[in-house]
Amino acid sequence: MHTAKTHNACSVAKRRHSSKANYLLLLLLLVVLAMPHRTRSQTASATGAAAKKNIPQRVVYGLVFRHIVSLDSRADLADKSGRDGSQLRNFYQRRAGLTPAQGALLRTTAHDAIAALQTVDQQVGDVIARFRAQSSRVRAAGAPVPRPTAELKTLQDAKDNAILGRLSALQVGLGASAFQRLDAYVQSAITPHVTVTTAPHAPASRVPRNPRPAAGGAGR
Repeated sequence: MHTAKTHNACSVAKRRHSSKANYLLLLLLLVVLAMPHRTRSQTASATGAAAKKNIPQRVVYGLVFRHIVSLDSRADLADKSGRDGSQLRNFYQRRAGLTPAQGALLRTTAHDAIAALQTVDQQVGDVIARFRAQSSRVRAAGAPVPRPTAELKTLQDAKDNAILGRLSALQVGLGASAFQRLDAYVQSAITPHVTVTTAPHAPASRVPRNPRPAAGGAGR
């Protein structure tokens, strides 16, 4: 009887020891498995931060120009309703420390650039509409559908040049010191919020959130 109890006690102790050993082994396995994941996450984060620094000027300033045009439209609406639209209209001027004349040049450049982009966008729409009509006829004939990549590439180059050409002219018009102040604001306040994604056949970009003046206007 005493021998049976001793045997049972030893069996229980062995099971407890085995369970504890299995638990420690499982815990160690989880730690080992977690280490590569943490390393990959840190690497991805560092790569993403570095990639943001290499966002092309045409993307960043294309978004800046669109934002300026949008602010001007909102400022005009504010003026028409009896409110002061200058806080919106002069947002970038104040942030970059530009003179009224320099701010006016910036807004004029932005409107000119966006008007040029809209013209090219209309041409892109015409190419896509023509391609869709042609592809329907080609599919009906059972032939492979060609992609209008060359024509769209030319139009994309035209869009890039519409931004970069006007940006170069703006840099000359503002002068080195004023443009450096503008670019410093853009790189610190705009670029960190820009993400660029690549679609299967064309690049696309977006800004999650446009910088906006604080309530009551934003000063320098």
